[in-house]
Amino acid sequence: MFHKLLKNRILLTLILSSLVVGILFLCTPILQVLDKQIQNNYYVLKNIISPREVSENIVIATIDKKTLEQLGRFPFERSVYGDFIENADWAGVGTIGFDIIFSDTTSNAEDDSFVTSIEKTSIPIVFWLPITGENELEFPLQKFQTHISEQWFLPPNIQTSNRTVYSFSPYLEFDDSGYEHFWLSTLRGFYNYLYQRDTSQGKFSPGEDTEYSFTSDISIPLAHGTHNDVLISFVPSERFRTISFVDFLDREALSEYNLRDTIVLVGTAVDGIKDEFFTPYGLEYGVFIHANIINTILTKNFLVYFDRGLEWVMIFLVVVLSVYFNLTRSRKVLILSNLIIVILFAILIPLGIFVYTNLVMNYLAEILLALILSQTLSNGVKYLIEDKNKQRLKQSLSEYVGSDIAHEVLEEEGKVNFDGAEKAAILFFSDIEGFTSMSEKLTPRRLVGFLREYLSQMSHVIMEERGYINKYEWDAIMALWGVFSKLSPRNYKESCKVALKQLELLKILNKDWLEHYGHQINIRIGIHSGDVIVGNIWLEWKKMEFTALWDTVNIASRLEWVNKFYGTSICVSHRVYEHTCEDFEYRYIDNIMVKWKTETLKIYELLGHKNSLNRKQKTIYKKFQIALDTYFEQDFQQAKLLFNELVNLWDKPSLTFKSRCSMYLLHPPEKDWDGVWKMEAK
Repeated sequence: MFHKLLKNRILLTLILSSLVVGILFLCTPILQVLDKQIQNNYYVLKNIISPREVSENIVIATIDKKTLEQLGRFPFERSVYGDFIENADWAGVGTIGFDIIFSDTTSNAEDDSFVTSIEKTSIPIVFWLPITGENELEFPLQKFQTHISEQWFLPPNIQTSNRTVYSFSPYLEFDDSGYEHFWLSTLRGFYNYLYQRDTSQGKFSPGEDTEYSFTSDISIPLAHGTHNDVLISFVPSERFRTISFVDFLDREALSEYNLRDTIVLVGTAVDGIKDEFFTPYGLEYGVFIHANIINTILTKNFLVYFDRGLEWVMIFLVVVLSVYFNLTRSRKVLILSNLIIVILFAILIPLGIFVYTNLVMNYLAEILLALILSQTLSNGVKYLIEDKNKQRLKQSLSEYVGSDIAHEVLEEEGKVNFDGAEKAAILFFSDIEGFTSMSEKLTPRRLVGFLREYLSQMSHVIMEERGYINKYEWDAIMALWGVFSKLSPRNYKESCKVALKQLELLKILNKDWLEHYGHQINIRIGIHSGDVIVGNIWLEWKKMEFTALWDTVNIASRLEWVNKFYGTSICVSHRVYEHTCEDFEYRYIDNIMVKWKTETLKIYELLGHKNSLNRKQKTIYKKFQIALDTYFEQDFQQAKLLFNELVNLWDKPSLTFKSRCSMYLLHPPEKDWDGVWKMEAK
């Protein structure tokens, strides 16, 4: 049942998608802070890309540092506010809203002076009423209530997750009565003044109506349908017309401003007076929040939240598509589909909503997390589905090419063109010296047993160093490096390490073989590098072999045979020497031309790891180099003497050169002799 489920991609997609969406839904309260941070950036970017309109009818009279320096401590004498109202009336102001509490008595003279100023003006005056800690209204003095136009206040709504203001409630039921927000009352007073008509508060049913009917011409959409809150379309505070409160007390200074038919909001904007709130633009004074509320309505630039249900449908669609395509086995489809999904749902759709509508998305953080979770979960499940079969395939493939190479092939790290491709590779050939005569002395069964043990031990060494065993030809082994991935300096070191390890291992194995088979063996190894053609050669549907072809393979094979001529065990070409001379000890052997080739080849004997030679070996190889230099200088008599000394020290290559010196003494080379020895055998 479970196995069938894993094979049903559509059903598996729906189950995993439901799981992801369920996780996201449970995480929504945790992600709310991130959602609101994204919403903050929304307001800022929106005003950068398409600056919101700011009404010229809004003026903020700030009780700022300049005001306190000239008038002294706050709150001021009531007569100061009276002078403010009289000068505002003189300037043609349309409405005044005080973000100041007038609930206590100062002195009768001061309070009466303030009342007189209110009585004289035709400007609608709006006060606000704070709500005390006992959840009761704190009304202004009775003498003030008689003459002002409106009185009521609701603080802006503060988001609990990040203590930030995003909205206000236009209407509140309190003590069995319904009240408008303070600044709506201020705006209503302005309309009454401007149009000389009654725009009294209409009826509103919280939880039922989706809009607040402010006037017959203006309906304010609620942020979330029937929820009793309205989003504030914030603009930076510096874009509002701002005048110091103290300038209103000086008609000469006030004459510089055009204040006719404006709404003047009076509030504090100085450090030390607690009237600050967090907004998408950071910490702002309360009066600027109220200016944004009025500006939102005056400009009719209303924001509403994207429908939550539709947004969850979109999130589910994102998850379904992401999970479905992440379950594919095609890497190209996987990359392309994820790229399209991310661009569409994380960039284009949010950006389109952002630029072309006044909608605010609720769950952008959830959308981003949906992409991450869906990819993580689907890839995890896909790994579980494929891992068992993949491990079986890798185990089987490792029997042929080694675990490291199998990993490269299965993970598509090695870009192998099985139809044939030109690649730089290292060729490694090894062979048993005198195997033919040895095989004649063993029964077929014992011979096969010996070969199985020999090839197994030698192959294990090759695979340990990430070599690919291409073929066995009776007792010979052909191995390659660089056919499944790009050839690297590391591969050169690995091939040389294999040669040295095999010789060391052979010393141990020979002890057992002498006892069991009555024989000990020596092996010859040739290593060369160059360009080859790697791919399949085959009779279609009948027989197929993956191998390397080209001249490099032939040269590597002949280097293995060259050991027989010089009495060496490991012979490498100049290309291999150049890449490994800093890590291994070598001696230069000769400059040769193999049979049927015109290209000369410098060859070297691999002796051991760097700094691994003893004093006697160093002495022999140093003397050999001197003898070789003498030989190339065509002083064959002296070279013969030097090589003879080395022959007495059992140095096998010196025996070859001693014989060659004897030959040249009898038959000197031509005058243009370049020292290249032409091999007569293959």
